[in-house]
Amino acid sequence: MLQASVLPLGQQEVLTDCAYDYYGLRLAVSGMDSKIKLLRMNETTGEWSMEIEWKAHDAPITRVSWAHPEHGSLVASSSFDRTVKIWQENNRNASAVQSLKWVERAVLTEAKGSVRSIEFAPSYFGLKLATLSTDSFLRIYECLEIYNASSWQLVEEIDIVSFGGSPTPLASVSTPTAVAMNIEEGSPPQQGIRGPGTPTFNGQARPSGGSREADSGWCLSWSKDKWWGEILAIAAGPSSTLKLVAFPPAPQRPILVAKLIPEENRGVVPLSITCVSWAPMAGRSYHLIATGSRDSFVRIWKLKPTNNFTQTFSGDEYKNQWTATCVGEFEDHKSAVGRLEWNVTGTVLSSAGDDGQVRFWKALSNVWRRVGSFNTHHEEDHSNTGTPREDDSMMIG
Repeated sequence: MLQASVLPLGQQEVLTDCAYDYYGLRLAVSGMDSKIKLLRMNETTGEWSMEIEWKAHDAPITRVSWAHPEHGSLVASSSFDRTVKIWQENNRNASAVQSLKWVERAVLTEAKGSVRSIEFAPSYFGLKLATLSTDSFLRIYECLEIYNASSWQLVEEIDIVSFGGSPTPLASVSTPTAVAMNIEEGSPPQQGIRGPGTPTFNGQARPSGGSREADSGWCLSWSKDKWWGEILAIAAGPSSTLKLVAFPPAPQRPILVAKLIPEENRGVVPLSITCVSWAPMAGRSYHLIATGSRDSFVRIWKLKPTNNFTQTFSGDEYKNQWTATCVGEFEDHKSAVGRLEWNVTGTVLSSAGDDGQVRFWKALSNVWRRVGSFNTHHEEDHSNTGTPREDDSMMIG
């Protein structure tokens, strides 16, 4: 059954992010108080206890991310202070005072704006970290010595807004849930002019002179599959476009392989993407990517490359053909969607919104549906959605 716990965080300001480690037994929590809190779960009782907390930045923290355990106990944190910090657990001295159990190993300072999203790459690509900041630059860092977490090098720096040029849709596809989408296939990197236009929300026009920070989204997610190479899904700025950027073997430069652009739905212009999550492959022949946005929509995209990335890249031309379909589009949150996560098999998606609800989505008979939800008071939502529902035990099975 679906179970919920209250974490022992004490007097806590607004939380900004949380991330489980690889085994799901430790949880890193960040907040507006600029601190990182680590909690550990007791496998016998299922209860969480506070392990350690420390002040990590000089401004509110935006994101935290765990590295794969084969690289040791590493946590990265990003902040409005325009830095990314790498923290390593100190296991050499078991008697060390609490403040020395996690040591700052590196500070990455290249960002010219607040760093809004970070994520370690899958372990088979090495010890790499992707960061995205409000200067619209995607930066990829690599640890030069995997046993020395202090040695990091900036290996890629891309202006993600202008990367790949202006989004010109090539195809429109309808789906079983009456969803339409556009996709632009791979094209070489080129400069483009970003034009956010005049977005609308719930049918009401929004002024074009609004705050770029407030109306924008900054998010990224690595592809979890080794076979197709290093690929990132990225959204930056006020645009509702999701870009897929591939990193071929050196010395080739990064290439834009696809843009996913939701069409206007019922007269409402899609707003900026606020979160993205790339599902684990788990033996499937296609990829699933989920996006959440300020227009309250959760969208699920199905993508299928037809050729191997490393075999088809030549010079500035990316010959791989991608097919894409938006297989689910839901506005149940009725407010901005802030976080998306897949389960380990990529079969169940969870979404959290500003409405205080966490909702779960699953494909039933090849149609994506909402299969459950709960709110911050842990009360189950049994509202009628007009579609068959599963019980909680089926939902998380």
